[in-house]
Amino acid sequence: MIIFELIDRKGPVITVWLLEELEPKHRYLLEEKLDRITQADPEIAKTLISGTRARGIFKVKVKSNIQLRPLLCYGPLRPKEEVTFLFPAYERDDDWEPSGAPEMASARRDQLTAGKAERVKYERPAR
Repeated sequence: MIIFELIDRKGPVITVWLLEELEPKHRYLLEEKLDRITQADPEIAKTLISGTRARGIFKVKVKSNIQLRPLLCYGPLRPKEEVTFLFPAYERDDDWEPSGAPEMASARRDQLTAGKAERVKYERPAR
């Protein structure tokens, strides 16, 4: 599976999250999960991705003392071969942080499909 990430005002959303916001332990866990998705064929990769209540928005569950939940969509160009990470988020006690994160990811997906946002291929940041 090919991983892309949306570019927002700070830069590529997952790379910025990894390098600037996550503690080393959480960074390692997320990178490990992203590696598994990248290395898996599309059918296996789907088992590592869960749905959300927002139509067309999915999450990757990274379990730790904080629950990392980067939000993504399939495609949009080749939905059987690629995913695009849209928004970094957390879940605590079944609540999203930030509140409304899936809806924010959905809005970003809409911008991407309308050509109003850009994405880049994800590459694991150097340590």
